Amino acid sequence: MRTYGDRRQTAFALCLCAVFVCCRSVPVPERSAVHPFDLLDDGGSFYLSLSPETDADLTERIVATYFSGARKSAVSRVARVYAGFYHSRSSRTLQVAASGALPTRMLSVLFPKRAGWKPQVLTVSAPETTATERTYRYYARDDIQISIPSDTIACISPDVTRMLRRYDSISHGGVSDGPQLSADVRDWLCDETNEIRFYAGSPLSFLTMLTGAHLNVRLAYVKGTMVVDAAVPDSYRVTLEFEFKDPRMLTVGQALLTLAFGLSDGSAVRNSPTNMVISEINVKKEQLYRLFLL
Repeated sequence: MRTYGDRRQTAFALCLCAVFVCCRSVPVPERSAVHPFDLLDDGGSFYLSLSPETDADLTERIVATYFSGARKSAVSRVARVYAGFYHSRSSRTLQVAASGALPTRMLSVLFPKRAGWKPQVLTVSAPETTATERTYRYYARDDIQISIPSDTIACISPDVTRMLRRYDSISHGGVSDGPQLSADVRDWLCDETNEIRFYAGSPLSFLTMLTGAHLNVRLAYVKGTMVVDAAVPDSYRVTLEFEFKDPRMLTVGQALLTLAFGLSDGSAVRNSPTNMVISEINVKKEQLYRLFLL
């Protein structure tokens, strides 16, 4: 199900691609290390982490769905992509924070005014330094905004200023009001592995989009991994972990979930009275691309 119009999706893909082809950052001294994941908004329906080595196809879709001539160059500059997906009854939003080796030139050429890009400046007060304020440059077009607060981080969002304020706070010794996940979940998502990893704090909507079925089995969360199936390159091999709020729902949930994924009941393994893992799920890439709004 495609939820973005052509103009919005084209603008999003173009701006992220341009960042990793050739870009420039406003010099902002980093007092503390900033992790890109912590710049995402809280409250995501689900979060995803991947690297180009995991799946170049998916990375290219996020980096450059259009602007195909620069895809390989753009992806080669990406170290890791962190994405937040925010679903509500009235809207669906994709937000990205990416790490990589970002050149520092030609930003005005890549985002020219004649193409509709509007340069903007965010000013943040800096009472803890001798400077009275710090400034961050970003570019806006249609419903997309982009900024490069350092030479290793790029941010894209319909409202990138929230991400920039987090960057400023963290880099100057403050705390992030980004994804409020447990330390274990955050570390698991941020682990630089060759798997695609995702965590859904809103499991009902996530499963409905993934399976097409309304599976209200009272889940606390769903998290999982995906790898490209070597035997079927257009598919992922998916492992899902389900945490149930009510142990009485586990047996019913196991039956419904294995049926929804077309698996045998033996594909599920119970780790505790409320926890179950289903592995060896084959899902077409295109199905997940639609889920990821790509």
